[in-house]
Amino acid sequence: FDPGKLASSIFAAVESLHYENPGFVTQELAPPVIHFLAERVDGAEIPTSQEVSETVINTLRQLGHADVAQAFAYFAHRRGKLREGLRI
Repeated sequence: FDPGKLASSIFAAVESLHYENPGFVTQELAPPVIHFLAERVDGAEIPTSQEVSETVINTLRQLGHADVAQAFAYFAHRRGKLREGLRI
C-alpha cells in the first residue's frame, strides 16, 4: 500500500464531510491508520485492496471517527466498482 495515496483517500473522506479543517483532521488520523495497516501486513502477503479498505475503515471507527469511516467506505466502494469496469 502507498501511505501517500492512503492519506489522500482519508483526506477526501474527511473533506466530503465538510470538516472545518480537513487537513488537520487528516494529519491526526492518517498516521495511526498507516501504522495499524503496516503492522497488519508486516511479513504477510500483500493485502488486497479490499483488505486495505477494511483495515482502514475498522481503524477509523476504533479512533472514534465512524463518520469518516463511512465516507471512506463509500469512496472505496466506488473505486472498487470503477476497477471492475462497472458503471456506478
